[in-house]
Amino acid sequence: MESDDEFFERFAGWLASGHELTIGPGGCDFILSQYTEFGYPNAAPTINIPEGSFEVRGQIDRMLTRSLNTTSANQPVTAFIPQIVRPKYLGGDESQLAITLDVIYASREELTFIASSSGHWDGAESNVSLEDGSISELLCDPNLGLASASRAAVAEIFASTRLFIVGGQKNLPLVQKLKDSGVPEDAINWIEIDRSTSPKIIKRRLSGLKRDTDLVACWTGQIGHDGSKHVEVSCTKSGASHLGSQSASDLYSAILQWAKDKLST
Repeated sequence: MESDDEFFERFAGWLASGHELTIGPGGCDFILSQYTEFGYPNAAPTINIPEGSFEVRGQIDRMLTRSLNTTSANQPVTAFIPQIVRPKYLGGDESQLAITLDVIYASREELTFIASSSGHWDGAESNVSLEDGSISELLCDPNLGLASASRAAVAEIFASTRLFIVGGQKNLPLVQKLKDSGVPEDAINWIEIDRSTSPKIIKRRLSGLKRDTDLVACWTGQIGHDGSKHVEVSCTKSGASHLGSQSASDLYSAILQWAKDKLST
């Protein structure tokens, strides 16, 4: 579990991260109770971050003031309170109640993620499921982006890009990982080529590639050095984008990195 200093540092990191945060009645009560142990507001928490405790205290004051003025923190909650069912929550009962209360409050708007600490959850799942059927993304690092936002960005890139994976037999787990990461299924084209495939067949299978709209990902470990060179030549002649990797996992990473680089240009 986090120490008190780590708790304050993490919370300050969220305030400075640029994420759109909502703290509901449960979170307000829980955070105020934590701060009371330090004598807040007469004594500021001591944490080691570059901005210094004075600036952090100012951010905390603004966040709590805004939250207390816009939530029903002082009103009893009579709605059904769902329990966290996956992954198992390892924090205390009070903080679990705070999370579930705030999920109810935030669900009045669009709730995209729950900001928390990875040490409070049993496992490395990226979503939190509640017994009322709702699912929210779990984000444990203020500096990381949402997986849902990443999927949307990847889908946007491949809405106008055809992906050709060249080499070996169609790898269904790799295809599923790409789909889970935002690549539309109809954008994925698998060209089955092995080490014995002749250069003429490779050339014919890759005919019709288009500049700027096609990405060819070569699984080099399945077709060997000579086959990989023929694929590269075909891409150079057509102007299609090209990348290659030895393994399926490296190929997956290379495809997603290509999409991220494309977004930044």
